[in-house]
Amino acid sequence: MGKKTGVNIIAVSIDDPKTSGKISPFVKSNDWDFEFYQDENMDLKRALNVICAPHLFLVNADNNIVWQHDSYKEGDEDEIYSKIKESIKK
Repeated sequence: MGKKTGVNIIAVSIDDPKTSGKISPFVKSNDWDFEFYQDENMDLKRALNVICAPHLFLVNADNNIVWQHDSYKEGDEDEIYSKIKESIKK
């Protein structure tokens, strides 16, 4: 995806060990075209102080977090897309 758009998406699941076994088959069956990781122990979640999921981090080319968004409601994708376009221009 990054080669076409210049934007890379990385998904991280915070499912616990009881349900995490279902995640990889779900990802494979949906043929997601981005990187995917599992954070069963929630170490990354704690390190980044994520309170609720889903949580989005927009990271620039210098690996700095330039914007964050948590939760999801219909229409959020418009704001997210706008923030991505803004970050690409910089």
